[in-house]
Amino acid sequence: MVDSKDKPLFTPGPLTTSSTVKAAMSRDLGSRDTEFISVIRDLRNKLLQLASVSQTDGWEAVLMQGSGTFAIESVLSSITPPDGKWLVIINGAYGERILKILERHNIAAEAIRCPKMNCPTSTLTVPRSKAAVSRTSRWYIARPPRAL
Repeated sequence: MVDSKDKPLFTPGPLTTSSTVKAAMSRDLGSRDTEFISVIRDLRNKLLQLASVSQTDGWEAVLMQGSGTFAIESVLSSITPPDGKWLVIINGAYGERILKILERHNIAAEAIRCPKMNCPTSTLTVPRSKAAVSRTSRWYIARPPRAL
């Protein structure tokens, strides 16, 4: 629950912080503290387990500090191979932001725009120009999440 004295934040995303989270954050741990290192190690191992991979097999979980947009940009700009292309299904500001990030990184992308805040359905029609993909092309799809 948010404290009544706190101003609600209406920016998209879970930005308002509950009193229990604030209380947990009242204790400082430095990045070189033994307890901090242990917590981060445990978290990284649990993320690897969640993905059913391991360090032994050559995998690693890397924690990124930053906003959601920072996380999206770091992934888009690092996993897209030189010949990769993205098909971005846009139904609002986040889709437009993804397209802008791809453009800034000179990563090939096509966009399909849907009515704002509507989830595309399985009957979404892809224009021929966007559906024609050569055998050597790699396409990745960034789409809005499914409705809950």
